[in-house]
Amino acid sequence: MTSDSNTRVVLVQQHPTLADGVLAALLKDLCLEAWHSDPPRAVAAAAALVTLAEHSGLPDVLALAGWGWGIAALVEGRMDDALRHLDDAATRFLHLEQPHAAASVQVSRLIALAMLGRYDEAVTTGLQARDVFLAQGDNLAAGKIELNLGNIYDRRDRYAEAEQFYRTARQRFLMIDDQLHLIQSDNGLANVLSQQQQLHTAADLYSGALARAEALGLEVIQAQIEGNLGNLALDQGRYQQALDYLERSRRRYAALGMPHETALAERELADAYLELNLIPEAITIYERIEPTFEALEMPFEQAWTLAHHGRASLLHGKYDSARALLSRARALFVAEDNPVGEAMVMVLEAWRRYALGAAEEAATTAAAAEALFAAGGPLLWVLSVRWLRGEAARRAGDRMQARHLLLAALATAEAQAVPQVAQRCHTSLGLLAAAEGDHTTAAAAFQQAIELIEALRAPLPAEEFRTAFFADKLTPYAEMARLCLDDPTTDRTAEALLYVERARSRALTDLLGGMLKPVLHPRDSFEVALLEQLDELREELNWLYSQINRAFAGDMLRTTEALEQMQAAVRERETRTLEISRQLRQHSSTIAERVFDAEMELFDLPRLQDDLGDDTALLAYVVLMMNCWLLW
Repeated sequence: MTSDSNTRVVLVQQHPTLADGVLAALLKDLCLEAWHSDPPRAVAAAAALVTLAEHSGLPDVLALAGWGWGIAALVEGRMDDALRHLDDAATRFLHLEQPHAAASVQVSRLIALAMLGRYDEAVTTGLQARDVFLAQGDNLAAGKIELNLGNIYDRRDRYAEAEQFYRTARQRFLMIDDQLHLIQSDNGLANVLSQQQQLHTAADLYSGALARAEALGLEVIQAQIEGNLGNLALDQGRYQQALDYLERSRRRYAALGMPHETALAERELADAYLELNLIPEAITIYERIEPTFEALEMPFEQAWTLAHHGRASLLHGKYDSARALLSRARALFVAEDNPVGEAMVMVLEAWRRYALGAAEEAATTAAAAEALFAAGGPLLWVLSVRWLRGEAARRAGDRMQARHLLLAALATAEAQAVPQVAQRCHTSLGLLAAAEGDHTTAAAAFQQAIELIEALRAPLPAEEFRTAFFADKLTPYAEMARLCLDDPTTDRTAEALLYVERARSRALTDLLGGMLKPVLHPRDSFEVALLEQLDELREELNWLYSQINRAFAGDMLRTTEALEQMQAAVRERETRTLEISRQLRQHSSTIAERVFDAEMELFDLPRLQDDLGDDTALLAYVVLMMNCWLLW
C-alpha cells in the first residue's frame, strides 16, 4: 500500500489470485479506519483499491474502489468528486443486491451533501439508510447516520433536533462500546450545547472527548476538538488558551496533509488575531489562505476571508487595498446569493468611505447595506449601520436628516437594549447640538453617553468590532472637557481635568481588554453567590456577542430566527447583570464600587491635591479640537 502506482500494478500482476473481493474489502476497511487517525494512509488505501479494481474488473471490487476513492476525495476536500464516486459505489452495491453496503456508503455521502449545502437531500438519504440499518439490527451503522444527521441539523441552526440525534447516536455507541464514534458524538453534542449557552457542560464534553481522542491516537478528531475548544475560549475572552488551541489544531491538520481543513483552521486563527487587534499577523494569514480557498472551489470561505482581510486592511490604514478586497468579497457573496454577507461587506465599505471623509458616499452605502439587512442580520450590525447613516449625515452638514436618523436609531437601540449603539447615538446628538451652539443639550447628551460607557465597565471584547472605527467611545469625555473649558460663566478647569483623566482611565481599561481583574474579597456567602453569577453572565454575554458578530461565518450562518433567539438571550442576561449590580450596590457599597465603578481606581482630584502638598504644582496638557490646553 505504501508503494507507488507502478509498483502496485506489478504486485497485482504477480499475484493475480489475491486480487479479489476479500483483499478489496480489507483495503476498504483500512481506508475507513485510517480516515480519522491517518488521512494519508486512507488516501493510499483508496489508491490501492483503484489499482486492484482496474486489474480485476470484478463488480464488487469496483464498488469498493468507488467507496474508497470517495473517502479519499473527502479527505482532500473535493466534495463534488466525493459525491460522484460515492454515488457510483452505492449504485453498484444495489445492482449487486447488497442493500446494507449501499446504505453504508450513505454515511460518507451525507458529509459531502452537507458540505455542498444539499441539506434536505442529505436528511432524506440519511433517514432512509438508517431504516435499512435498524431493520438489520446494525446499531453501529445507524449511530453513524444519526451522528451525521446531528451535524447537518447543527449547521442549519436547529439545535434541539441536532441534540436529539447526537444523544441517540451516543447511546448506541455506548451500548456497543465504540469509543471512536462516542468521541465524535460527544464533540457534536458539545457543539450544540454551546450554541444553547450551556458553556460549562460543553467545555467538559470537549475536554473529555479530547483526552480520549489523544489516548486512541485519533489525530483528525483531536484537531477538530482543539479547534472547537479554541473558538469557545476565544468567545469567552480566554485569549491565551484560545490561540494555543487554534494553533495546535492548525499544525495538526497541516501535518496530516488536509489542505481544506488546514485552511479553515488558519482562517479561525486569523479571525482570532483580528479580534485581538493583532492586525499584521491576521493579514499575513489571510493573504496565504485566500488562494487556497479559491483553488479548492470554496467560494463562501473565500468571500469570508476576503471580507475580513479587507477589514484588517482598514484597521491598518490601507484603504486602497481594503477597497479591492471588499469589492471581491461582495461579488462572491452576491454569486452565493447571500444578502447578509453582502450587507456586512457594504457596512465595511461604508466605514472605509467615512474614514476617508466621504460622508455622503458613506451614508449612501450604509443605506444600501441597511436595505439588504431586511433578509436578516445581527441586531448590533443593523443598528450600527443606522447610526452610521445619521453620523455621516451630521458630518456632511445635513443636520435635519442627521437628527431624524439618530433619534430613530437611538429609540430602537434603547427599546432593544443595545447600549453600545445608544452610546454612539447620544455622542453624535451631542456633537450635533454643540455645532448648533446648544451647549446645554450637548452636555446632557454627552453625559448620557458617558453613563452608558461607565455601565459597560467590564469590557466584553466581542461586543463590538474592537477597532479604530469605535474610538468615538472616548469622544463624549473629550467633548465634556471642551465644554467645561469653553464655559465663559465660571472656571471649570478642575471639572475638565476630571473628564480628561476619566477618559484616560477608560482607554487603559479597554486596552487591557478586561485582563486586569481586581482581586475581590466578598464579605459573605451572599456576595460570593452574586459574584459567581456575575462572572458566569459576563462569560455568556461575551460568547453571545461574539456569536452574533460572527453570525455569517462559515458554519455559523445564522437564520433570522436563530439570530433573534441569541439577541433575546443577550437582553435577558444584560437585565440579570443589571439586577445583580443593583443587589450588590444595596448590599455592600464597597464591593459594588470595586466591581462596577472601575476596574481601576478613578481619578480623585482632592486626594491628588493633598498628595502634592502646598509647594508642588501639577501642569496637565490636553489636545482638544487641534488646540493644546494647559490645565493647572
